[in-house]
Parts: sequence; C-alpha cells; structure tokens
Amino acid sequence: MLRIPEGVTVRHSILERALCLNVLVLVASLTSAQERFTIEQILSSPFPSELIAAANHGTLAWVQNAEGRRNIWIALAPDYVGRQLTSYDSDDGRELSQLRFGPGANHIVFVRGGAPNRQARSRTHEASPMGLAQSIWILAVEGGALREIGEGSGFSRPKTRTSLLPCIGTLMEP
Repeated sequence: MLRIPEGVTVRHSILERALCLNVLVLVASLTSAQERFTIEQILSSPFPSELIAAANHGTLAWVQNAEGRRNIWIALAPDYVGRQLTSYDSDDGRELSQLRFGPGANHIVFVRGGAPNRQARSRTHEASPMGLAQSIWILAVEGGALREIGEGSGFSRPKTRTSLLPCIGTLMEP
C-alpha cells in the first residue's frame, strides 16, 4: 500500500484519470482475449523488404519473405494488386536484394545470395556448406522469364549504354 506523507496533497486531472482508465480497459481486453499470438505465428508472418518504384511507370516491386521463402512481387498501376513473379518455394537461406527496374520497367535486375562472411563464404541454410556465390539475375515483368546474368554482388548501368555490368562489391548507380 502506498502511503502519502502528511501534508502532501495529490490531485489528478480529468485527462490523467481518463488516460489511466483507457490503459486499464486496454490491458483488461488484451488479457481476456480468447485468441493469442504464438511466437511461431509472429516469426512466420510474411514481411516485405527492398521496395522499389519505377520512375514514371506506376510500378512497384519488392521482396516478400514468407517463412524464409523469398520471392519478388510486383504491383502495377492503377489497381496496385500484388502479383508474385518468382517461384522460390523453399527456405534456402539465399537473400534477394538490390532490386532495380530496367529501362521502361520491363525487367527487374537483382542479386541473389547474401554477402560473404569472414571466411569469404556466402551464408546458406540448406545449401552447400561451402557457401554459394552471389549472382545477378534479370527477371521479365511480363511472363516472368528468369535468367542468370553472372556471378557478382552488384551491378551498374552506364549512362551511355543500356547494358548491365556485373561488379564485385557494392551496388554502383550512375
């Protein structure tokens, strides 16, 4: 029990009382909820990353990670309904990163595979214990044709050409 020293006056504003009441109601409703989230449900919840937008084309793309299965999704204007482009159906531990639209937003270029560790091996889950090299891929927005360009951890698009140059290191933008 809290004892208030003699001669000390405690006053609560209406706002403080209302806030306290709201917090108590919220806590009571959360503790009495019939359905509770499990740790597995929280950890397996899909989440997006690598969101990109094509300039002047009304097209969005992102990586969706659902229980470790990473896939590239796209949404086109005006409805912006998500559509899965790749079909990686297992958790192989390989990241999808550095998404970039090609000219006209007809293709998406990306890096598949994580950055190497201190032993110069890329992280893996079920794949080779020696690690898998990072590689650059190109994906057609219409039809979903997927093609590996080559080994590399980044790419650049020169201002004078529309080709992509694989490079080792970080992503270089013109």
